[in-house]
Amino acid sequence: MNLLRTTPIIPGRGNHEICTRGGFGFFLFMFPYDIDDGSTNYCLDNYPPYAVRFEHEQFLVMDDSIINPLRGGVDHYMNTLEGCPGAPEDGQPIVPKRENRYLDPKNAEETKEQVELFTKWFEEMEFLALDRDTNFYVGHRPVLGIGCNYTDVVTLDWTLQQSLTNTTFDRISALITGHMHWLEVLEFEDNVLPAQMVVGNGGTMMIENKIDQSSIPYINLTVGKEEYGIHGRVKRGITKSAFGYGIMERQDDLSYIVQFKTWQADKGYVANQFNLTIPAGLRKNAKADTTEDGGEQATMPGGNVIVSSGNIQSRLLPFIVGAFFVGLYLCN
Repeated sequence: MNLLRTTPIIPGRGNHEICTRGGFGFFLFMFPYDIDDGSTNYCLDNYPPYAVRFEHEQFLVMDDSIINPLRGGVDHYMNTLEGCPGAPEDGQPIVPKRENRYLDPKNAEETKEQVELFTKWFEEMEFLALDRDTNFYVGHRPVLGIGCNYTDVVTLDWTLQQSLTNTTFDRISALITGHMHWLEVLEFEDNVLPAQMVVGNGGTMMIENKIDQSSIPYINLTVGKEEYGIHGRVKRGITKSAFGYGIMERQDDLSYIVQFKTWQADKGYVANQFNLTIPAGLRKNAKADTTEDGGEQATMPGGNVIVSSGNIQSRLLPFIVGAFFVGLYLCN
């Protein structure tokens, strides 16, 4: 309760908050902008990305709740399967397979519409990212996450990946998502891609992640349309199906140390599981320009105007990733 009295919360909308599930409750209690109080149909299927700005960094929030992955997504069937590969004996990289939604021709039109929509939203996010040199992406579905299907390592999430260009993440330092019921952290060599943090282990039934930990440094992730050639070799990482949370602390040099804590059931206490360091400033050699008007507002469907929260200076900046109420705290 003390935390909630003093700390702003950035809510992330997930697939449990679509309008046919818990969406109306989300818009009543967690949507950060005004709704039409006189309407009974105030749940939006989707809304544009927006920025929540703090003194040294900003969080760029994406509503990806409408996405329908192929066959319901890897999380629907991987929990009962065995056989993920370990470290290859020949040392060759492991290239995860992609779950192409066009393999389901019945939903081809919806797939095309959603790829076009998120391509547009990522373009808007690139514009928003010009306002700060340090940007954190907040969404529900893991854009650069991995899982296992039978004997194959597979990527998550295909729809968002297909919507990327080779400049989308130039100014993004890290991706903070949920959806998958586990902890996953991936750091890429030379920071060619932003670090992926899947903090989906906050308080719902765990799904066993069968990724062989010895294989992680061999994973060469390739995402998006072939013409963009977006890929990165994983430097280090972890997958862990255990309850826990993450704490991100800003350092004096404006870099960030993230500690991932998990419940050690055999020992009966919470312990540090994995650490990640995120450098300050631009992840790549991107332009340091700011937007002409600071990117302070965007237009919502229906003509409503949403405005960012301004230059907040806060000691703690927690946010909620989807329906799992996973907190990641940024401390001063």
